Amino acid sequence: MLHIKVILFSFTFVTCKERQYKMVIVVNSQPQLSIGKTAAQAAHGAVTLFTIIKKNPAKRTGVQLWLKQGQPKIVLRGTSPDQMLQLKEKAKKLKLQTCIIHDAGRTEIESGTMTVLAIFGEERIINKVTSNLPLLK
Repeated sequence: MLHIKVILFSFTFVTCKERQYKMVIVVNSQPQLSIGKTAAQAAHGAVTLFTIIKKNPAKRTGVQLWLKQGQPKIVLRGTSPDQMLQLKEKAKKLKLQTCIIHDAGRTEIESGTMTVLAIFGEERIINKVTSNLPLLK
Protein backbone atom coordinates (compact mmCIF):
# COMPACT_ATOMS: atom_id res chain seq x y z
CA MET A 1 0.00 0.00 0.00
CA LEU A 2 1.27 3.45 -0.93
CA HIS A 3 0.41 6.51 1.19
CA ILE A 4 1.07 9.97 -0.16
CA LYS A 5 0.75 13.01 2.00
CA VAL A 6 0.34 16.34 0.21
CA ILE A 7 0.49 19.61 2.10
CA LEU A 8 -0.63 22.75 0.32
CA PHE A 9 -0.35 26.25 1.66
CA SER A 10 -0.47 29.77 0.38
CA PHE A 11 1.07 32.96 1.66
CA THR A 12 1.91 36.45 0.53
CA PHE A 13 5.56 37.31 0.74
CA VAL A 14 6.75 40.89 0.92
CA THR A 15 10.50 41.37 0.86
CA CYS A 16 12.22 43.35 3.57
CA LYS A 17 13.46 45.79 0.93
CA GLU A 18 9.92 46.96 0.18
CA ARG A 19 8.56 49.78 2.25
CA GLN A 20 5.44 48.91 4.23
CA TYR A 21 2.41 51.12 3.57
CA LYS A 22 -0.89 51.45 5.39
CA MET A 23 -4.00 53.54 5.64
CA VAL A 24 -5.16 54.79 9.02
CA ILE A 25 -8.73 55.86 9.64
CA VAL A 26 -9.16 58.05 12.73
CA VAL A 27 -12.82 58.23 13.81
CA ASN A 28 -14.01 61.23 15.82
CA SER A 29 -15.53 59.81 19.03
CA GLN A 30 -17.29 63.03 20.06
CA PRO A 31 -20.49 62.60 18.05
CA GLN A 32 -22.46 59.57 19.15
CA LEU A 33 -22.58 57.48 15.96
CA SER A 34 -24.26 54.12 15.49
CA ILE A 35 -22.06 51.24 14.39
CA GLY A 36 -23.47 51.46 10.88
CA LYS A 37 -22.88 55.20 10.66
CA THR A 38 -19.32 54.75 11.95
CA ALA A 39 -18.66 52.06 9.33
CA ALA A 40 -20.09 54.26 6.57
CA GLN A 41 -17.95 57.24 7.60
CA ALA A 42 -14.81 55.07 7.79
CA ALA A 43 -15.61 53.73 4.31
CA HIS A 44 -16.06 57.29 3.01
CA GLY A 45 -12.62 58.13 4.38
CA ALA A 46 -10.94 55.08 2.84
CA VAL A 47 -12.55 55.47 -0.58
CA THR A 48 -11.98 59.22 -0.74
CA LEU A 49 -8.34 58.93 0.27
CA PHE A 50 -7.74 56.08 -2.18
CA THR A 51 -9.26 58.19 -4.96
CA ILE A 52 -6.92 61.07 -4.07
CA ILE A 53 -3.72 59.01 -3.83
CA LYS A 54 -4.50 57.01 -6.96
CA LYS A 55 -4.49 60.25 -8.99
CA ASN A 56 -1.21 61.48 -7.49
CA PRO A 57 1.78 60.40 -9.63
CA ALA A 58 4.13 60.95 -6.67
CA LYS A 59 2.21 58.32 -4.68
CA ARG A 60 1.94 55.74 -7.49
CA THR A 61 4.69 53.42 -6.18
CA GLY A 62 3.30 53.58 -2.65
CA VAL A 63 -0.21 52.76 -3.84
CA GLN A 64 1.03 49.81 -5.89
CA LEU A 65 2.98 48.42 -2.94
CA TRP A 66 0.01 48.98 -0.60
CA LEU A 67 -2.28 47.07 -2.97
CA LYS A 68 0.30 44.28 -3.27
CA GLN A 69 0.65 44.16 0.53
CA GLY A 70 -3.09 43.51 0.97
CA GLN A 71 -4.22 47.13 1.51
CA PRO A 72 -3.50 47.26 5.25
CA LYS A 73 -5.84 49.55 7.16
CA ILE A 74 -6.33 50.30 10.82
CA VAL A 75 -9.19 52.19 12.48
CA LEU A 76 -8.33 54.28 15.52
CA ARG A 77 -10.33 56.41 17.95
CA GLY A 78 -9.87 60.16 17.89
CA THR A 79 -11.08 62.33 20.75
CA SER A 80 -12.15 65.54 19.03
CA PRO A 81 -12.08 67.57 15.83
CA ASP A 82 -9.25 69.66 17.31
CA GLN A 83 -7.13 66.56 17.88
CA MET A 84 -7.86 65.33 14.36
CA LEU A 85 -6.81 68.67 12.86
CA GLN A 86 -3.56 68.54 14.86
CA LEU A 87 -2.93 65.00 13.56
CA LYS A 88 -3.62 66.17 10.01
CA GLU A 89 -1.09 69.00 10.35
CA LYS A 90 1.53 66.64 11.77
CA ALA A 91 0.89 64.21 8.90
CA LYS A 92 1.11 67.01 6.35
CA LYS A 93 4.51 68.07 7.71
CA LEU A 94 5.69 64.47 7.23
CA LYS A 95 4.40 64.53 3.63
CA LEU A 96 1.65 61.98 4.27
CA GLN A 97 -1.53 62.12 2.21
CA THR A 98 -4.68 62.92 4.22
CA CYS A 99 -8.34 63.72 3.88
CA ILE A 100 -11.02 64.75 6.33
CA ILE A 101 -14.64 63.65 6.04
CA HIS A 102 -17.50 65.90 7.12
CA ASP A 103 -20.96 64.37 7.33
CA ALA A 104 -23.69 65.51 4.95
CA GLY A 105 -26.22 65.58 7.78
CA ARG A 106 -28.85 63.34 6.19
CA THR A 107 -29.25 60.87 9.04
CA GLU A 108 -27.81 60.97 12.55
CA ILE A 109 -25.71 64.11 12.98
CA GLU A 110 -25.57 67.73 11.86
CA SER A 111 -24.26 68.61 8.43
CA GLY A 112 -20.59 69.53 8.50
CA THR A 113 -19.70 67.42 11.55
CA MET A 114 -16.13 66.15 11.22
CA THR A 115 -16.26 62.37 11.43
CA VAL A 116 -13.05 60.90 9.98
CA LEU A 117 -9.43 61.70 9.25
CA ALA A 118 -7.84 59.27 6.79
CA ILE A 119 -4.04 59.09 6.41
CA PHE A 120 -1.95 57.13 3.89
CA GLY A 121 1.77 56.52 3.66
CA GLU A 122 4.70 54.50 4.86
CA GLU A 123 3.89 52.67 8.06
CA ARG A 124 7.02 53.86 9.87
CA ILE A 125 6.08 57.48 9.17
CA ILE A 126 2.36 57.16 9.93
CA ASN A 127 3.27 55.59 13.27
CA LYS A 128 4.99 58.87 14.22
CA VAL A 129 1.56 60.52 13.92
CA THR A 130 -0.88 57.92 15.23
CA SER A 131 0.97 55.42 17.44
CA ASN A 132 -0.50 56.89 20.65
CA LEU A 133 -4.14 56.51 19.53
CA PRO A 134 -6.23 53.55 20.73
CA LEU A 135 -8.04 51.16 18.42
CA LEU A 136 -11.67 52.02 17.78
CA LYS A 137 -13.77 49.57 19.80
